[in-house]
Amino acid sequence: MKKIPVLFCSLYLISVISIAQIVDITVSSPACFGELTYLEGTSDSSATVASWKWDLDNDGAYDDAIGNETYYSFDQAGTYTVGLKVILYSGYADSTSKPAVVNPLPEVNFQVDNLCEGKPAVYMDNSTVQSGSIVQYKWDFNNDGVVDNNSGPVVSYTCGPAQTYITKLECVTDAGCSSFTTKTTEVDRKSGV
Repeated sequence: MKKIPVLFCSLYLISVISIAQIVDITVSSPACFGELTYLEGTSDSSATVASWKWDLDNDGAYDDAIGNETYYSFDQAGTYTVGLKVILYSGYADSTSKPAVVNPLPEVNFQVDNLCEGKPAVYMDNSTVQSGSIVQYKWDFNNDGVVDNNSGPVVSYTCGPAQTYITKLECVTDAGCSSFTTKTTEVDRKSGV
């Protein structure tokens, strides 16, 4: 008779251990600041989940979202701990947590020298990013939506007729995050005209 409670306790412990191993969180990648971060909770098909509760502000309370999927906008770039608590129909509850990395956007800036009609002008990137690196530069010299040059941070472009242009630079980081800026540039007439 004394063996039955021990056997029952052993089966219960095995059940608790296996449930803890089947709950997981998937975080969208790349997660960029200013965009919604997609979070998905998953469980083994053998566990029937009654409810999913999220702790997205790391305060220990699972009251920020419900359901196995959610989107969240973090206040700034950085690494955040997100938690998920599941309650099974059997009444057993378990939780897990995972880091969610929110990558910074590049702060885009550039300068241009020698804006003279029909002459090559030199455009120089002055952009920065808090972490990681900028890996792509998309220059649109007349803001027509077409990338005119993506060869690097310093490029040469022959100016068109003397007038005002809007130049756009979009930078992309190694994490796939992008932002852009536009500047109004004035192309001068050739001297002597």
